Amino acid sequence: MYRIFFGPRMAALAFAAAASSCAPPPSPPSPIQLSPVTLSAKQVAIVQSDTRKRLKDPESARFGVFAAGADQNGQISVCGYLNAKNSFGGYIGEKPFAGTLTSEGFFLIGFGDNDNDLAAVTAFCRRRSLML
Repeated sequence: MYRIFFGPRMAALAFAAAASSCAPPPSPPSPIQLSPVTLSAKQVAIVQSDTRKRLKDPESARFGVFAAGADQNGQISVCGYLNAKNSFGGYIGEKPFAGTLTSEGFFLIGFGDNDNDLAAVTAFCRRRSLML
């Protein structure tokens, strides 16, 4: 017959494990306040050109709807939809993309072609209330 010893160390470990599982979930990040922006033709061209550079087949890019907003510092966030060809030559369907437009160009956060990018793009757009 075996005897299990439940001493002070085991009790402390059990209490710590139980207490940590009762912690409230972290609160979501607060929204970023943006003023709606209508992109100029030049800004749209920059967003499209810099996004195409990240595609396997840049010429196949078909852009959908865009939403943009500027923060109090003038930084412009852009969310939109994109359809492009994959490695097999077929269109993947419209996927969301997001990034930041500055005087230096458009910095793509990502486009929803995989689960990680989709989560990052969705979080970026939701936090800025740029829902499409």
